[in-house]
Amino acid sequence: MLKVAPAACLRDCDQHITLDEANRYYDTHPEVTHRFNIALFGSETDILHAARTDSGDGPGCRGSSKLGGWIRISHDVDQLNGGGYGTIVRRR
Repeated sequence: MLKVAPAACLRDCDQHITLDEANRYYDTHPEVTHRFNIALFGSETDILHAARTDSGDGPGCRGSSKLGGWIRISHDVDQLNGGGYGTIVRRR
């Protein structure tokens, strides 16, 4: 499960974060989206991964993801698109 938002934002308590729930969280927490652009991966009914992104879009857009508790990796955002995390369902 992606820990993209506090459990309080999950309206149905099913341990899955939907795209609507994630959008609602980010829309009401501008302190997060003011500091970072966020790409969400998965499906509209189950967000699997979030990555910080730079302000660019399309090929070459850099992102960073957490790998465990301490390691942050840099990657091209599109490298994760269509793989084990699903597709990009939100990018802003």
